[in-house]
Amino acid sequence: MLMKGNGQIDWSEPAAVIHNKVRAYFPWPSAFTFFQGKRLKVLEGHALAEPAGGAAPGTILQVRARGIDIACGEGIFQVTTVKLEGKNACPVAIFLSGHKVFPGETWR
Repeated sequence: MLMKGNGQIDWSEPAAVIHNKVRAYFPWPSAFTFFQGKRLKVLEGHALAEPAGGAAPGTILQVRARGIDIACGEGIFQVTTVKLEGKNACPVAIFLSGHKVFPGETWR
């Protein structure tokens, strides 16, 4: 039986596993992480075939309008659609216009 807490993303898992969980947990309980102390639902994204380059899992590698690249235990996961708690769902490009996200930050 699924519970809300099951949706928390463990960035130490392979990017392909995270991709599958994001798809499986939509619309409920939703895959989520924490951004500046608030719950950030990851609604869409995909695994990239590139290596993370030794970065710690959960570290933001690149921030672009098409997606936020995050290091995983194996590979990179690119977040493309998010929903910050109390806000509407939106593509990353719109999210970035109102929130500062920097490479090197860590999502938990």
